[in-house]
Amino acid sequence: MAFLWRHSVTKVSIGGPDSRVGELNGALNSLLGTPSGIAGHGKFNEGDASATRLEFYLEGDNISFQPKLFKQMHQQALAKGKGTYNVDAIKEHFENRYAASKAVNDQFYFNLPSAAVVMGACYFIPGFFSNGTIGAGGIANEASITSFYGAKPKTAEQGWYRRTTPMTIPETIASILDRYLYAKPPIGGSGDDQS
Repeated sequence: MAFLWRHSVTKVSIGGPDSRVGELNGALNSLLGTPSGIAGHGKFNEGDASATRLEFYLEGDNISFQPKLFKQMHQQALAKGKGTYNVDAIKEHFENRYAASKAVNDQFYFNLPSAAVVMGACYFIPGFFSNGTIGAGGIANEASITSFYGAKPKTAEQGWYRRTTPMTIPETIASILDRYLYAKPPIGGSGDDQS
């Protein structure tokens, strides 16, 4: 979703804004604006209710990995995933992060497209970081997840290896819808009536 919304499907900055990326390799940036990169708030790396990052408006740091939030996700992996970071564990972690984020952030923002980006990014954990593919039985274990997040694994499991099939747009859209139907998070901002 983030790529479709404001990035080229072939080039994206893994940091902040970069004039070399964007539609037609940056040729249309003067018309469309320079994409913020995945480090931009509400783009890909972080949005309100992010799995392992603080909120930009609350903390001013939406980039740094937060061990406390990773530990909360790990607790869900133990409770719902029998130690794996499966879809159910991550759905529960998202629901908890949404509630916690909304409770403390008076600038909470969960509107489209960033809401879809956050829910889609949550699916990347079991869907992309899994060993192989979900359909082939691959499940994101502690070693595969910690190798991406930079946390220290407690076990000696095999780390991540790529999916055998590409992640598709229909799969991503279905995962966003699944996440939404599970948690039913109200769409809107802190000033909207979300009761």
